[in-house]
Amino acid sequence: MSLLSKIKKARTDLQSRQQEEYERKDPTSFQAGSVFIPNKLPEGIEIWRPGISEHEFDIIPWIASSEHPYEPEDKYCWCLVLQIYREVGIMRDQFVSPYTMYREADPIAEYMAAQNLSKAEFNKRRAKKRCFYLVWVHDSPEEEQKGIQIWEVAHWFIYDQLKELSIIPKEGGHVSYMDYTKEKGRRIWLKIKSEGSFETDDGTKVDSIQYSAPKFLERKANIPDSILEQSFQLETCINLRPTYEEIYKSFYGKELTEETKGLPASRTKVEDPSLKKDDDLPSSVETYKECPSGHVMGKDLDAFPADCNNCLAFDDCSDEKDRLEANAKESTTTEQESDTETKKETKPRGRSKLRGRLGKR
Repeated sequence: MSLLSKIKKARTDLQSRQQEEYERKDPTSFQAGSVFIPNKLPEGIEIWRPGISEHEFDIIPWIASSEHPYEPEDKYCWCLVLQIYREVGIMRDQFVSPYTMYREADPIAEYMAAQNLSKAEFNKRRAKKRCFYLVWVHDSPEEEQKGIQIWEVAHWFIYDQLKELSIIPKEGGHVSYMDYTKEKGRRIWLKIKSEGSFETDDGTKVDSIQYSAPKFLERKANIPDSILEQSFQLETCINLRPTYEEIYKSFYGKELTEETKGLPASRTKVEDPSLKKDDDLPSSVETYKECPSGHVMGKDLDAFPADCNNCLAFDDCSDEKDRLEANAKESTTTEQESDTETKKETKPRGRSKLRGRLGKR
């Protein structure tokens, strides 16, 4: 059959083909450079990409599945934190880091351990914490009508700020902003503004943005059941365990051959350089003891976003903050033990569930 004959024959099915095209999900939204598995996402779900403006949204909870990487099944969840390799290879793919998340063989971690990388190159390649939320956005009636959307954001942009904001001073306890009720839950407000621009390694000019400190707003009503019913187990829609071969092909731009598989180093579990102590880092990787911008290491972490964004000393500053907090906690604990001569036990937190088909909190 000639090509012309095939075209004329296929034309009879044109209406159904148009309908298929109309209903087909845009593959570029979730495939290119994404950790999502498109065919596992609910129909019509979108990625929320907040622009330079003010934003209001609710965080929508879900119930953990058996696939959740760190939470028990059936637990009430509102944020998924993953260690992600970003912009891998020429296709700028993204992968959950097997070594950082699960201590499994990982070609990128192996490469980093074997090379004497500069501080800039090391920071560029290492896995970074990313937060995944289900959100209901209230920026406009059109946004509200979209229902639940997925929000992926850098961990340090929002996670710690919400954690700190939720602490109730003096009285103790926390604001359960992720609760769906108007009595306990809170809507979140934040502002994103431009802090100039910079060029990426490939010469692309991008905006340098700053997130304001988030604020809690009182809800006027419970999150409606019509929105809660759209909730889904976010972790089931993400490629949580990419194979060694997948990452290798993307990173090196070639298939992992049988000969390569046989090499001892190709499947050896090595220590991830991002987890090494300062003394163990390669000699060519500089360790920062002072802030390049003149701020106080540890104490001023994220206090000056224009300087902290893409700062080469960010990891060392974060480590110093952890050290200061640990020392302060240890000092407080020592004083309490000295006064009471007893040690307090920490009780495990109880589980809570969504109402209806998700359970009752």
